[in-house]
Amino acid sequence: MATIEEVQQAEITDLSVRKRVEAFYKGTDAIAKFAQEVMIPMLRGQLNLNDKERAITGIYYRMYLWIPSMVTMNSRIHFQGAASAARSLFELLLDIKLLDADTTGEMVAKFHVFPKVERFRVAQNIVSFNDKNPDSTIIVDTHQRNLVNKPGKVQEIEETITTHWGTTKSGHPRHPDHWSGMNMKESEVFWCKV
Repeated sequence: MATIEEVQQAEITDLSVRKRVEAFYKGTDAIAKFAQEVMIPMLRGQLNLNDKERAITGIYYRMYLWIPSMVTMNSRIHFQGAASAARSLFELLLDIKLLDADTTGEMVAKFHVFPKVERFRVAQNIVSFNDKNPDSTIIVDTHQRNLVNKPGKVQEIEETITTHWGTTKSGHPRHPDHWSGMNMKESEVFWCKV
């Protein structure tokens, strides 16, 4: 196994793939220890966080929960899991950057309301699936059906969507795929500016 000094002094092109992977592993393990020993105790001591701080702290906790899994997946057979975790961590970092760049509070509001909108969308899909497939026993939809059929809930969700993500050209609420409401091209433009 390569030492830290060997990795620091080597030209990246001189390192074998094995040593590069070992360096990433050691770095990830160091991040996990730093987060556990320094960051998490500091975050637990925070009081009276505003909405933006709560959102960023929540995302940081989600990232922190991925890191020990990354450390545990220290074997070639875990390549797919490690790649998925790395992608999730990258997406969470982008969420933090979006929230950090928000000066109006608009993105923070979208971030906090999106789970309610998404829960309702998923509930509608489950109820619709069960209605179309009455013999299906895959999902018992009692809770989802109660949510979808709650008086005024559809109107509330549609108003929330319209308020935060606008409407389509035909005037229907624009259902977001991501809490930010951005698509891939918009996010590329955003990241070029940051």
